[in-house]
Amino acid sequence: MIITHTVDIEVKPRATAQNPYAWDVPEEDGVFRPENHNGQPVIKKIIEYLYFTSGVSGGILCFVLLYVVLTQSKGPLKHYSRMLLLCCSSDIGFWFCDYTVQVRSKLTEGVFILTFEGPAKYLPYDFQIHAMCWYVCHLTLMHTIIPAQYFYRYYSVSRSMPMSKKQTMGLYIVSMVATIPMYYICYQAYRYSGSVKPGVNYAKYFYDEQPIPPLIVGDVDDIQMKLYFIASIIVVGGCYVLTLFLALITLKKLDINNSKYTTKTKEMQHQLTLVLLFQTILPVFTSVAPILAICVPCFLYISTGPSAGIFLAIVSWVPVLNPLLTIIVIAPYRRFVVNIFNRTKVNITSNNSDSQTNLYIKGVSLPAGINSR
Repeated sequence: MIITHTVDIEVKPRATAQNPYAWDVPEEDGVFRPENHNGQPVIKKIIEYLYFTSGVSGGILCFVLLYVVLTQSKGPLKHYSRMLLLCCSSDIGFWFCDYTVQVRSKLTEGVFILTFEGPAKYLPYDFQIHAMCWYVCHLTLMHTIIPAQYFYRYYSVSRSMPMSKKQTMGLYIVSMVATIPMYYICYQAYRYSGSVKPGVNYAKYFYDEQPIPPLIVGDVDDIQMKLYFIASIIVVGGCYVLTLFLALITLKKLDINNSKYTTKTKEMQHQLTLVLLFQTILPVFTSVAPILAICVPCFLYISTGPSAGIFLAIVSWVPVLNPLLTIIVIAPYRRFVVNIFNRTKVNITSNNSDSQTNLYIKGVSLPAGINSR
């Protein structure tokens, strides 16, 4: 006897509150056949894999860095621990947000369209829009926090003392406040740009899937969407200009004070320079380039297909690479982590050696009077 299992799949033949700009379309004979509309499962699996690996490794590395910053920042490095905590907080925030949304997207004919694969997909539609705005704000914070770190270092170098806790908190708040306009612009763009083409089923711009998931629509024909892309470019560009300025005046100050520093302090300053350099260059490849690869084709009405989804999945690796490079470059952090691995290796080797010794003793006849125990 053959037992078959059927799964009820609910299609939506018209717009709903949960999906106001997209709905399912039947085949030519008027029948819905979801089994014939699977989208691009390979691309979906690749994106899922990228998010899974970055989510696991990013979570581990972010909290490892947080721990070593709090416990291993000693001597001259202690003055800069708060600066590194700014980076930790930004990375942890984006890691959590990115895992929550897990964006899967597509760019077709000037329409950037996306859906969530993370826990945020279970939220009501309007909350999903807010989740997208939250994601954009964290993405923006990753860029606004870079000049904040440079300013912290310039302040510390020029005054030979670190910023106080209140000053550091104020610096972080300024970085966060700078993201608020992006939240508003993002909400207006993604919530209402789908209305620019009344009656259009935006499902046709997405993958051929049924049932169609809730789609967040960014149509560049809408002025709000144009403003959103322009604002993104201005914020990122402005942050890099400010970062470059702060880097130059900091290096000049370091050169002036070079004779006052001990060898250990010089080494620490060199390591901090490398960390900030990596944190400045890394987003160029992991966030700026992928974002431009979406914005520019969108303005030019160039269809890039599923590559937009892969680009955003690449962005999720920032919380992996940032803490990893920081741990590698800063010697006390690197030594601490390496020592943990070495101890673990020694313990495992020791346990294996003891086990082999016990087995050897049990297999040998001991002389009279010797107790094997």
